[in-house]
Amino acid sequence: MKGRILYSYLTVLLCLIGLTNRGFAQTITNVTFSKATVCAGEGLTVTFTTSSSFAAGNIFTAYLSDVTGVLTQLS
Repeated sequence: MKGRILYSYLTVLLCLIGLTNRGFAQTITNVTFSKATVCAGEGLTVTFTTSSSFAAGNIFTAYLSDVTGVLTQLS
């Protein structure tokens, strides 16, 4: 009987660990831009898909680089 109880606890524990790890698998995919090139002062739309829910209040920030690789923050 003790073996069955231990087996049941172990099964529940493994299921809980599996559910907990699943929550960390958030990804952003299918990133597309409204234009291939952008000049200073022009608008740009960035669309994307998330694989799961993110916490309320998350902020996603896009960064652009020039041809030399220098990054500037898109506001």
